[in-house]
Amino acid sequence: MNKRIFFPFLSFFVTIFLIILLIEILLRISGKDPWGSFRIDLREPTTNSYHNILGWIPKPGVYKFKAHSGEAEDFTMTIIKHGMRYSGKYEKNYNKTIATFGGSFTQGAAVDDEDNFPFFLQKELRKKSIRIENYGVAGYGTYQSLLKLERILSKRKFDLIIYSFISHHEYRNIGDEYWLKMLSKFSKRGHFYLPYVSQNRKGELVRKKPISYIKLPLREKLVIVNKIEKRIMKLKFYSPYTDPKIVTQKLILDMKGLSEKNNSKFLLVNLSNDNNIVQNYKYFFNKEKINYINCAINFDNTTTVKNEGHPNRKAHKIFSKCILDFINKKKLLN
Repeated sequence: MNKRIFFPFLSFFVTIFLIILLIEILLRISGKDPWGSFRIDLREPTTNSYHNILGWIPKPGVYKFKAHSGEAEDFTMTIIKHGMRYSGKYEKNYNKTIATFGGSFTQGAAVDDEDNFPFFLQKELRKKSIRIENYGVAGYGTYQSLLKLERILSKRKFDLIIYSFISHHEYRNIGDEYWLKMLSKFSKRGHFYLPYVSQNRKGELVRKKPISYIKLPLREKLVIVNKIEKRIMKLKFYSPYTDPKIVTQKLILDMKGLSEKNNSKFLLVNLSNDNNIVQNYKYFFNKEKINYINCAINFDNTTTVKNEGHPNRKAHKIFSKCILDFINKKKLLN
């Protein structure tokens, strides 16, 4: 190669390399790390499989989990047909059915089959010949819960449909870069494709197919690669017309409408202890005549699983009593 071409060419690449190296050093000094994995995830069974519409669905099976700390307990998660979590015994000739939908709080992440609120509801309502079917899936937001409801209602009919809401569902619904990154890091669980919703100029909901987090070479080694991935994903999800609160409210209305179309009553249960969320949604619930109950509690070391953060047995018992009291008060099963 001609020296007049070679040396400028070499100088250009050396300069680019040094710039990248400098940026990498500065990022590391500021406390940024390359892509990593969660060690605790490596010990867990894979409970989900890919689904081209829902992103992921629970696989039938009995899964054994080790406790997250010496102070917590090992637990079992039993998944039966249609991706339901086992929720206890019911009378063979039951005459009413309640279906629960939502994320990890509903499914009962980090607690045993017999320690989540759908199980406690079943225990209380069995004597009334009522069956509880738990369709909660860890990581789901309102949109995935709606998609799940659409699929299940084509096979089953219910007297009451309960959707458990937490504030983070807003960002799961519209596609959030950080949330999808967390899902990808927990990919051993089998959920790293996320369906989401955006809005067009008219404010109409636009359903988006599940997407995965982009994977570039050297992400495990270089912080700068992580930054590039992050920017790409933010651009993928970006929409100037999308408001997470409005999207979530419209999805809730869709769940209510779909439930009523199938002759089911609909109940929204708030489990988020974010008071701003409760106040912001209260007007909407009243305006749209949505049955709702605020069952939020203070999450601390007495109501969460040690070193894990999800509601523990005590919290789920509180949720169950709150929901059951409201059902009886409003006579939702009469």
